[in-house]
Amino acid sequence: MKKCLFVSLFLFGFGLGLFAQEVTQEQEQSEQSSDYRFYFGYGFSTLITTGDVPFVSFDFAFPLYRNKSTGLGLRNAILFDMGIVQNDGNEYGYYSLSDKIILEHFSPNQLFRYYSFIQGGIGIYGNENKAYFDTPIAYNLSAGLGIDFFVQKNMSVFLDYTVMAHVLDSDKRSLDSKFTIGMRLFF
Repeated sequence: MKKCLFVSLFLFGFGLGLFAQEVTQEQEQSEQSSDYRFYFGYGFSTLITTGDVPFVSFDFAFPLYRNKSTGLGLRNAILFDMGIVQNDGNEYGYYSLSDKIILEHFSPNQLFRYYSFIQGGIGIYGNENKAYFDTPIAYNLSAGLGIDFFVQKNMSVFLDYTVMAHVLDSDKRSLDSKFTIGMRLFF
């Protein structure tokens, strides 16, 4: 059941990406665009509650909607996180695949982009007492704010603040906040 749900969500995200690409190409043919359709980003994070738990994040995003006159846009991003989660005195290696919906606004002079987002996903975790692919699997739900500072026309440095809830299993739940810094390449 969980595998079918995961495959269905993946295919749904892939279909949204194809639809967004077609809609965006039609919009760009009718007007010259100064922002980019896609971006790839990577970042390094730390959980604020423990301070010493590193995360590495990779994300790929595409636009769903853009209003050129107001500068507002809606993007979908697919995010892959990996790191270490501490819970009840135990450390777990953690890998997560999430979908992120982003509400963004580009500044009029294209120097920065600020955004808010919600995200949810599934993950696997393990240590010496639990194999990664053994059940239960992990779930996460997050919300946050961020800003991109453009250092070149198509490259930015970003800062993210995220509040996230992890559910490892019924008795291993945690609420954490995460600060991420990284780079994005818009194309």
